[in-house]
Amino acid sequence: MLQFEAVNQSESRFMRRAIFAVVSLVALLALAQAWLDHSLRERVGRQDFRFLVHSLAGYPELKANLVRDTRPKVLFVGDSALQGGATEGDRGTIPYGYHLALPAATRDQVRVVNAGLAGSSLDLNRRVVEDLSAAKLQTVFLLLNYVALQRPLWNKAYAGRLGLAIPENKTAAQRVEARLQGFLDQHVSLIRNRGWLVGSLWGTPPDRGVARFFYVASLVGWRDAAARDLGIGPPRRWSDTAWNEDALRRVRAAFNLPKMGPQREAVRTLDALGRTARAAGAEFIVINAPVNRAMLDRYALWDAAGYADNVRFVRRRIEASGGVFLDGRDWVGSEVFVDSHHLCAEGNRLFGEKLAAWHLTSPETGP
Repeated sequence: MLQFEAVNQSESRFMRRAIFAVVSLVALLALAQAWLDHSLRERVGRQDFRFLVHSLAGYPELKANLVRDTRPKVLFVGDSALQGGATEGDRGTIPYGYHLALPAATRDQVRVVNAGLAGSSLDLNRRVVEDLSAAKLQTVFLLLNYVALQRPLWNKAYAGRLGLAIPENKTAAQRVEARLQGFLDQHVSLIRNRGWLVGSLWGTPPDRGVARFFYVASLVGWRDAAARDLGIGPPRRWSDTAWNEDALRRVRAAFNLPKMGPQREAVRTLDALGRTARAAGAEFIVINAPVNRAMLDRYALWDAAGYADNVRFVRRRIEASGGVFLDGRDWVGSEVFVDSHHLCAEGNRLFGEKLAAWHLTSPETGP
């Protein structure tokens, strides 16, 4: 009898401890959820110069904040060259340089939003513009990185964040799992923004670490990329970097596209992006991204004449559809590049300032 009572007491203690552990875990998750929601609301209300991390964490919170704000928005779309892959933080980007160059009165009247996402396609840029169309867009700037003209339309890593369905052959169980994951990603910020949360717990700003490493690892020698990722000194300029053969092969392939024509999928997608921007009531301005001519010439990485022909074709296409085309290839010198097309923080600031100066004085457009 005594042994039976002892067993019951032991089981009772185990159950109490198990229940306490579960309740504590739920309470901890609830506190983490509340803290993360508060932090995201604070951050997206303060600045929009870059999405919180390159994986679109915090995007739903940012979108809701922008829709509520009645001020006009200047939206930048593009890929890593816009997001600022080789810089530390939001303040090393082209949109931030643009923002700083605006007069104080104008700066308070508009919100500058950087939707630059590494590896994004022109179709994803279009989807972002469409998704933010309710946010009173005044201007849509597309920083047209030449590499994006040969990028696939879909990017799974970002499409899911925008709630886009990518056609795939899946079993019934996989479809159910995908729907559950989609629900959590859309409605539970603790799940949706787990990368931001983990980075914050480790004391790492969300716009450093893996994000910085991602951009440079495929182009620069791995030792240089690791040094940047660990914050060992400032990002190195391209002239100080030991370039490997694989990197040079990739750059050569990116800058030697076939002759552009209306039959290319990228051209049709570019047309659609312009239509989406205009349907949102915004002016559509395409900026040909800067290129490091000195590097491209030194390593014979491009067909300069073929590149120029393609740029002229894109210009005609944009202007014929009612958009504006700016050729920013030579707005900054080669000394502010970190590779063939990414700028250091100083280069991004200078480029943004030039863009703001043009926008302020343009008779047909303006922030």
